[in-house]
Amino acid sequence: MFSTDFIKILQTLLAEQGKTALLNESKCKAMLFDYTHREYPKECRLIVQAVEAGVTKALDNTNELAICKL
Repeated sequence: MFSTDFIKILQTLLAEQGKTALLNESKCKAMLFDYTHREYPKECRLIVQAVEAGVTKALDNTNELAICKL
């Protein structure tokens, strides 16, 4: 599970950059490392892998988020 501090960083990133920060692969990687100051490499790698696999786009395009929270 992600630490509370990392989640706060993600929330800040999304608040400042919008959801496109987690939809664009190249921007996502760069912004994550900028916002985390490279303190959470494993967590950032997992997020980047999810973005590369299309997970964030699938979540963004779904009409039924309850299914995604299982």
